Amino acid sequence: VVTGFLSGIYPAIYLSGFKPVQVIKGDVSIFKNNRKGSSKNFLRKSLVTAQFCISVLLLISTIYVVNQVHYMNTKDLGFNKNNLLMCRVYGPPKQGNFETLRNRLLNNSNIVDASLSTNAPFHGNWGREINWEGAALNEKMNVRFNKISYGYIDTYKMKMVLGRNFSKQFSTDKHACIINETLWKSLGWKDLIGKRIDSNKYSIIGVVKDFHPYSVHVKIPPFYMILNSGDVDDGNRYSVRIKPEDNLKTIAFVRNTFREFFPDAIIEVTDFDSDWDVGTKGVWAMVEKIFIGFAIIAILIAANGLFGMISFASQRRLKEIGVRKVFGANNPQLYFLMSKEFAVILLFAVLVTFPAGYFISQTTPGAYKYQMGFFDYLLGIGVMLVTAIIATMYHTTKAILTNPVDTLRYE
Repeated sequence: VVTGFLSGIYPAIYLSGFKPVQVIKGDVSIFKNNRKGSSKNFLRKSLVTAQFCISVLLLISTIYVVNQVHYMNTKDLGFNKNNLLMCRVYGPPKQGNFETLRNRLLNNSNIVDASLSTNAPFHGNWGREINWEGAALNEKMNVRFNKISYGYIDTYKMKMVLGRNFSKQFSTDKHACIINETLWKSLGWKDLIGKRIDSNKYSIIGVVKDFHPYSVHVKIPPFYMILNSGDVDDGNRYSVRIKPEDNLKTIAFVRNTFREFFPDAIIEVTDFDSDWDVGTKGVWAMVEKIFIGFAIIAILIAANGLFGMISFASQRRLKEIGVRKVFGANNPQLYFLMSKEFAVILLFAVLVTFPAGYFISQTTPGAYKYQMGFFDYLLGIGVMLVTAIIATMYHTTKAILTNPVDTLRYE
């Protein structure tokens, strides 16, 4: 609204300043090549340059946002979320322990593995402050932790980078823990197997590759896991890895199996991928659509402004082009003559928006961001360059093809 008001009021004020007598006599020329005319020309070029700067910046920002959405959707989470069911129960169990429930589930050939945990990635996390072996009494670290069953790491297809997984062959694993790479780096230990953390309650037996316990926009925190008691409880989360075929039948089987252990509970079985990081995914998807829409509008506005300016310039220089053609100027020379000032405008826009685009890509929220490459900037600039070339070529060709006899006959 403000831009429309300003763009409309300027010509109104300018035209209202003309004296009618001078206009009738023909003493007023908008295109007079004087100091006043030069200032108007400077204003036109400045407005078109600003238009180009905004358009190129929006294009670069759009390319960044689109790539950021794709990056977040395809980022390695540190675990495999495909073909994974998340099960919750709301009600007391009737009987049994998780090992019995797990064996019942594995009787179905479409179920690959199942595990029990206090929480799960993107589905809640617990935090606490811990100390570690060799630390001062008041030296503590804020970490996230989880209580898991024996098959949890295998169910999520996490990768061990050092040491071993929990095993029933070691009775001491009830007092052991597995940490992630971030906690390993925070502790600063080179040889950490056997070291103890959390008031010396847990001995480290392995390191798991970093995984995202919650939003992919948040930095991965220090994390450790200990063994769950294995009791069937409505406060736990149950993860079931299935084969990709016959999903509906498999989900129905999982729900019926849980019904045997929780006959009076509300049972919820969903795809893990159905609600992971829903909030941030939705926001980024919306931002992506908005930026694409803005970029299209920006290109159209910039093209319209450039078309108008080139049309205006070519009309002003029709006689000049006619004279140059009469004196032997060839088409490439005339194209260069008409396009050089617009090339300078585009170059200026590129020099301004290049660092601005880099700043935007580095300051957007989120711990993990797509790194803009030279090709990304080149693509944004290239779209505007093609727009400028098309506009310039169209109007310049139209002016060049005009017969000099028609443009110079009044001379």
